[in-house]
Amino acid sequence: MSVNFKGRLAGFCGAGLFLALVLLTAPALAQDASVSGVSANSQEQAEPLASIQSDEGSEVVRNQVLMHTGRHGVTPQFSTSINHPYLTQFTLGLRYDYFMNNWSAIGLDTGYTFAVDNALGEEVSGIREDFESSSFGYHGLLSATVIPFQGKFLWRGPPSIRYDFFIRLAGGVVQLKGTGDAIAAENSFAPRFGVGTHVYLGEQASLVLEVHDTLVSMHPSTSRSGAVLAKSLHNVFAFNIGVQFHFPETSKVGR
Repeated sequence: MSVNFKGRLAGFCGAGLFLALVLLTAPALAQDASVSGVSANSQEQAEPLASIQSDEGSEVVRNQVLMHTGRHGVTPQFSTSINHPYLTQFTLGLRYDYFMNNWSAIGLDTGYTFAVDNALGEEVSGIREDFESSSFGYHGLLSATVIPFQGKFLWRGPPSIRYDFFIRLAGGVVQLKGTGDAIAAENSFAPRFGVGTHVYLGEQASLVLEVHDTLVSMHPSTSRSGAVLAKSLHNVFAFNIGVQFHFPETSKVGR
């Protein structure tokens, strides 16, 4: 019996080629099937999620961390004036906020201001011994805060750091006083506008950075003759830094 070695070799080569094709294509087919299954499952899960609506009609984000809603904020703070012509003012203060929801709050800002002569004030006081200027004393302001934007960023790897930007409108009583006896102390109503950010140090505290402008009518200083100059409107800018402590300690999580 003769053996056709060439035919058998060709058959083995053909079978090996077919087996190699099957082994190469099987993983790709399995991956396509799994991807299709995941896509279908994702679509099925996305549909009910997209159908969930809030009371206002907007879509609800599940597992959203609500850093503000229903919480109280207590903030020890320190600020320094930026643009007073003759003085550098330092304010030690304490503010309270109640967050009605995740984007707005009402609050009370209190504090007391100490002032020292800046370079120009020292120069003028060296020439005129009776020179005086006006400074803030105590203040008590009611405020409304709006938080239009919130987000998070990575700093040298996870975990991410949460932050937000806020706009604050305030108004209330500000004490105005002179650096000497010529300018009498008095109370004045003053509006304040501020913008700033919260940088969260976890769920219980956040670093507060703010720049605010207090619009006030005050006597700017005394004249060369020692007379008190007439009142005029002044924008007094200050930079504020504080740490806000949040209560209760556990932040709420959205649906």
